[in-house]
Amino acid sequence: MKKIDFNLNGVLDNLAGLITAKAREKGLELRFNLASGLPVFLNGDPLRLGRILLNLANNAVKFTEKGEIEISISGLEIQPHKALLKFEVRDTGIGLSKGQQAKLFIPSTRQTPQPQDVTAVQAWAFQSAKI
Repeated sequence: MKKIDFNLNGVLDNLAGLITAKAREKGLELRFNLASGLPVFLNGDPLRLGRILLNLANNAVKFTEKGEIEISISGLEIQPHKALLKFEVRDTGIGLSKGQQAKLFIPSTRQTPQPQDVTAVQAWAFQSAKI
């Protein structure tokens, strides 16, 4: 995983630019919900994060006929030089069974944040069955 300093807002702006038109074409509402107090300057792999979110968001648009798609980010642990964030893509589409959800994403254990990391971000991205 490539780790660089990046601005989370840039990743989200890019994501919005890629999926907003598709969502509008289908009459879907696209919402971003960011918890207050989240750090926006992070160190990690913004391209990988963007690809994961784009894949989930595109699937949400593809399988949602009416309603909304919500991309949420919350902080599970926020410390001065370390953050554990949770990313969610939810929609009002056909949904996934609990078994399908369990297979959708398995957290990676390849890298463990080191104490010297300025900001360590571990993201869980998953698509839930229904809003």
